[in-house]
Amino acid sequence: MNIKSSGSKAASALIFTGSCHLVGVSFTGDTLKFPTLTVYDSVTAANTEVAVLRPVSSITDVTNGTINLMFPGNGIHCASGIYASLSAVEGDYIIYYSED
Repeated sequence: MNIKSSGSKAASALIFTGSCHLVGVSFTGDTLKFPTLTVYDSVTAANTEVAVLRPVSSITDVTNGTINLMFPGNGIHCASGIYASLSAVEGDYIIYYSED
């Protein structure tokens, strides 16, 4: 498996078009911000959600929250592509994927 990276992103973005596997996600929320990153099996913010991440879980957590998540095996199959939707420009993320 050849794992590729989206590179660091700070806004919603189309990551890949076509059949692929979501292998992992690294997501850091800005201090005192509460963004959500939703990853879709799609080329837009529509259709099937395959992962929803929120790195900071309470208003009392004043530090940057970080999630590093790698999916087991070959990852999650995405038939259409990968689109990452950041709820607000309040964090940075990297999507790891492999092409079919």
